[in-house]
Amino acid sequence: MLKKVYLVAMESIHPLLHLILKGCGEQVFENYQMLETPTADDDRWAGHSLLITQPLKAKDLLVRSVTRGCITAKIELAAAYRIIGDWKRSFIEIESAIDFVNSEFIENHQEANFNRAFMMHELAIHQKMQGDEIGSLQTLELVFAATFHYRELILLRSGICHLLARIHMESRHYNRAAYYLSASLEGNVLPAREARILLDRARCYMFQSDFLKAATDFMLVREKLEFVPQLAPSLEYFVGVLHRIQGKWLEAVAAYTLASQLARQAEDLDTAFFAELCLAACQATMLHPEQAQLHLARASGLKSLSERDLAFLEWRRGQVVALGQPELALVHLHRAKDGFRKLKMPRELLGVFLHFAQVYLQLQNHDLVLAALKVSAEIAFESEDCAAQLELRGLPLVQQFLVREAPSAWREALMPTVLNPEEPTGMMQVELKTLGGAYLKVNGEELNLEVLRTVEMLVYFLKNPHTRLEKFLAALFPDTEPRRAANYFHKARQILKAANSLIFIDFDAKKKTYSVQCNATLFWDAAIVQQHLSSQDDNRFTSAIAAYTGEFLPAATSEWAIQERENLAWNIIKVGLETLQRWYENDEHQKCLSLAHRLLEIEPFNTALYEYVINTTLSLEGELAAKRELLRASKIFVEEFGEVPRELGKLRSMLLN
Repeated sequence: MLKKVYLVAMESIHPLLHLILKGCGEQVFENYQMLETPTADDDRWAGHSLLITQPLKAKDLLVRSVTRGCITAKIELAAAYRIIGDWKRSFIEIESAIDFVNSEFIENHQEANFNRAFMMHELAIHQKMQGDEIGSLQTLELVFAATFHYRELILLRSGICHLLARIHMESRHYNRAAYYLSASLEGNVLPAREARILLDRARCYMFQSDFLKAATDFMLVREKLEFVPQLAPSLEYFVGVLHRIQGKWLEAVAAYTLASQLARQAEDLDTAFFAELCLAACQATMLHPEQAQLHLARASGLKSLSERDLAFLEWRRGQVVALGQPELALVHLHRAKDGFRKLKMPRELLGVFLHFAQVYLQLQNHDLVLAALKVSAEIAFESEDCAAQLELRGLPLVQQFLVREAPSAWREALMPTVLNPEEPTGMMQVELKTLGGAYLKVNGEELNLEVLRTVEMLVYFLKNPHTRLEKFLAALFPDTEPRRAANYFHKARQILKAANSLIFIDFDAKKKTYSVQCNATLFWDAAIVQQHLSSQDDNRFTSAIAAYTGEFLPAATSEWAIQERENLAWNIIKVGLETLQRWYENDEHQKCLSLAHRLLEIEPFNTALYEYVINTTLSLEGELAAKRELLRASKIFVEEFGEVPRELGKLRSMLLN
């Protein structure tokens, strides 16, 4: 008799659930739409299939299902409310669902087991959010074990493994987290879920200092953004973290800038807030206090700040203020320390104490330096991640101090192997600024080069290595007497080499040619922009636009520099117009409008760009707004050239008619 009941249960499984269990979840909503009179159960399973990709639509279907009598749909409804951020409603629904779903698994009853497993998965998430980490792990381990025994639960294994990994990540157990994340990728995983899992695994690899694997996973996430575009701000943010850990400051700035822009567009104010704080940290490291202060101001004005937000803000204020007022910086760092201690955030405390050490080194208080570093080391002993490395990259005084210290257990805890002890700063780098200005920095300090055209000379040889002196002088000093120009060049070489030992213009006596020799990591803004432009990737192009801070060597007057300036601007406009066309055809009008306005800052009299501005404004805001844009553009051309271009005249006729 019991066997017969089980057979009936198996035969009566809902056909849409059957598709889900077969791994054909993408077909569920298609089949649902073909139903003439869908039932409450139909609503439930259709909503279930849309949870990850369309949570708002899923929520509406699940509310309808529950209203029509399918009480078990409360399980999915709880998940839908959680995904869209309504934790209060989610908790109410999961508490209600528990009363209807038994916790025991039953042989050969697929639908009942699926209900129980999904409910326990959702319950574990709520236990985790309420701080019951042990209870959450126990619930997940129970249902994880069940997925190996009951075939119908195999599709839930990915989500369960992912949640187990997230809990281990929060505890900074990155080896265990990476194991569960890899396990969650096994089998048939929806692209949107796969992107989220890969992003978390990249973070695990990054915090374990496996930067190559992290970069690979970040690249895989980028390829899947079309399935989960809302993940783009987080992706760019963590790419920025990866660059920052490696000491790649300009790349980090470009990634954080893009993360902040995308987050604000998506109204993801948390990500925008932290991206701005990280930009402040990067600019402080590169000794740009004014820019750092600007990012702090942006962060503080983005949203109303929680205790946690205030602690992070005070931390970065301390870092920025320390550049000029170390005593005042201590006030901000103490506030950050108190906040993180109250919130029980040890990883952040580690970073704050490293910054205390940096300030105490500025104030030459050796005893307090040691005390701060030993507190940081105690926290680092308990962690698998590279939190110390992330902050040490931007604290050269602390790195130099650690290198000089005698070997000890606490010193080793703060000196990751990827930071070479033979390099006192741990980040030997040269920054060559050529966009919107011209300067040369070595390990964060701008060199006083005396000879004004030294940066132009460096750039020429970077683009034209192994060049003879005659060719160089003809390119940069065509109107200057050769002997005088050669003296000017040799004086610049001597001053540059005397000022630093990392970058100089080297002479090959055998070939009689000159080239740039750089014994450090070189960050050259124009080269980074060009690299992004050549990638044929929309996100990389957006990074190029963010990194383009002005014309190439704006003060240079040589024909060579003018040609390079025009070539770079033309290349940006060319790739920009191709991107605009693609976005416009895909109806991505808001992105199109923002990009067109940005490109007009680079080439203010490009009629094609004005056409995109007017047409996208017409699509987004209507005819009246488009006419205003057309009149504004016409006025600009009349004032500059005395007439309206033919292309804008055509648009005028179209709009007026």
